[in-house]
Amino acid sequence: FSSWLVGEGECEWSVLLSLVDNCLTDKHDLTLETLRFFEAIIEKGTEHSMERLVLSRVWSRGYYHSPPNGALQDERDRLNDVSHARERERNREAMQQMQHEEKINSQVSELLNDGGTDCDIHRVINSFLLVVPRALLSAPGDCEHYLHDAHRHYQLWLDITSTYNWPTELNWNDNTASSTHSYDSRPEADIHLDDVFHTVHRQKTDKCQNDRSANKSNSDIDTEKSIRHKDPCPFSQALVHRHSEASNSEEEFDEGPFLRMIFKLLSSMPDQPYQVNLHLTSIISKLALLPHPYLHEYLLNPNLPTAKKTRTLYKTLQEVAKRLTMEVPRIKNYKKIIENTRQQLMSEDPAYDEIGDHNQLVESLIVLEEFCKELAAIAFVKYQHMAQMNC
Repeated sequence: FSSWLVGEGECEWSVLLSLVDNCLTDKHDLTLETLRFFEAIIEKGTEHSMERLVLSRVWSRGYYHSPPNGALQDERDRLNDVSHARERERNREAMQQMQHEEKINSQVSELLNDGGTDCDIHRVINSFLLVVPRALLSAPGDCEHYLHDAHRHYQLWLDITSTYNWPTELNWNDNTASSTHSYDSRPEADIHLDDVFHTVHRQKTDKCQNDRSANKSNSDIDTEKSIRHKDPCPFSQALVHRHSEASNSEEEFDEGPFLRMIFKLLSSMPDQPYQVNLHLTSIISKLALLPHPYLHEYLLNPNLPTAKKTRTLYKTLQEVAKRLTMEVPRIKNYKKIIENTRQQLMSEDPAYDEIGDHNQLVESLIVLEEFCKELAAIAFVKYQHMAQMNC
């Protein structure tokens, strides 16, 4: 059924497009049920349906854009400047924000030490945990609560996709990416590493690979290459070819109808009911858990240099946080309302859903806050797994 849903050939299937349109109407009940349907397709779908729905769009790495010299660090600083530098100079809240960041840094450092991994993913986790400013937080900003579920679900996906024809790492020999790859896109990479470390690490890796290759037959090497660099499905290959032809143009990255819908709904979180936002973030979490290197890079690398106007998960989260930062403080007694709303949502009291007077703005804030913690936990679990695999 899932294969029929997404269709065959090089065109999007009309049924899939109709379902995507359902999600973008102003009828929230229809949006909710269609999101539940898509969630089931992701959970119980086939390799073919996953390729057509999501993965075919990221094979080309058309989302990646090599920045001008010196621009990468400036962009990283901008993306991670969630402390609002102007506020630091003007008021007391700025100092409290700085103290909050230092606390998060300490918590992440402790988490990484407990995780037994040498990989420096500090900034990746920090980026997600610091999306929501301290002044709007409804609870401590740590992700440990989500680690157990992230471990369990990631192992489940590893088991499910073990027979899929998916690559295990980014294909650095791809013509569309070979000259523009970012070392920090790989789960096991240190996003702080400079060019010198890149070179040394690559030399060490090449030496180890050469030593191992010397003890292998040609057939063994060919088999290994075929496993590590698997080809995408025909639909994906057509999209990769289309991107390579337009790689020198200003054409924007086409994330496809499904991801386009997901990002549009995510940017509209403050205007949507709690249940819609809950199922929306659940779908994104499942996608983020998939052990596919291209999707991992696209969704879980906050510092990824992107093509012009390319939407990413982290950019969209920042946009939503910025809007909530402007609108929530306008609510009278907003801190008390945030506290009460969180207590009601976390109590999972069925009677709460029947109450007509909900503050969607505050509800969306709490969903965003918890979602960012969950993404931080997923990123940590995936990096930890890759680190253990490389030991």
